[in-house]
Amino acid sequence: MKNNHIQHAVKFGVILGSLRVLLDVSFKVLNVSAMQYNLSSIYGLIIEIILIVMAIFMYRNTINNQLLSIGEALKIGVIMMIITSAFLFLAVNFYHPEFGEEKAIAFSKLYQPEKLQETLENIRVSKENPAYLVGLAVNILNFMFSGLIISFIIGIVLSKKE
Repeated sequence: MKNNHIQHAVKFGVILGSLRVLLDVSFKVLNVSAMQYNLSSIYGLIIEIILIVMAIFMYRNTINNQLLSIGEALKIGVIMMIITSAFLFLAVNFYHPEFGEEKAIAFSKLYQPEKLQETLENIRVSKENPAYLVGLAVNILNFMFSGLIISFIIGIVLSKKE
């Protein structure tokens, strides 16, 4: 019974990660522009908020007898976001890795055409020395921070002690 919130978070994290990968892949399959693709981040954030709220609310109401501490809410949100970041990292880096390069080039052409050569050089260097572990760590920290903020706010609103 002690780790029910962790099991619950893992289950919802897998669901959230799958939904975010599905959203990401669908934008790529639809062959949207780099600018339109950035909308997937906004849609993803909305999905993340909805699912974290659902997970914490369901945990409190169905598993934990109407009780919730802020710590439990934080653990649920952060675990969900770590799983989501891992799913997205794998999808982005191994499903269609050149999409990120295409996006970087499109943004450079659109916003800083004078730096296009620098962007192309950075892409070439990154291909020679892929830093997957650094990218994964930054990705996880970014998602953990989002999960921390979202679940903290939800935890404050929904927390209830004996």
